[in-house]
Amino acid sequence: MDPYHLANINREWFLFAYCHLREGIRTFVPARITAAKDTGVTFKRPTKFSLDRRLRGSFGVHSGGGSYEVRIRFSEWVADYLREKQWHPSQKLKEHQNGEVEIQMQTHNSVKQAAISILKN
Repeated sequence: MDPYHLANINREWFLFAYCHLREGIRTFVPARITAAKDTGVTFKRPTKFSLDRRLRGSFGVHSGGGSYEVRIRFSEWVADYLREKQWHPSQKLKEHQNGEVEIQMQTHNSVKQAAISILKN
């Protein structure tokens, strides 16, 4: 692999690199890398690579192929916690009379990926 960018996103480390096996840019978790060796081969990171552009509209490090309007409704038990954090740049919070909170956002991820990212926090 050719490492392009190491980033700490939501308190987790990720390595964005060109994978020669899969012939494309992939996201790796350094803690899962069990072995590495120096090949002596050098490379230049493409000038067109931009982490900001790669992750624009995504939820964390996950990005999909489409654009989705995501709405997730949470109980009052977690409402205060949800209000304290910005989960996505496009998010809007909708308060319900029963204390529930609904998060609405436009993202390149599915509802499942967005929900998993929020719930694991």
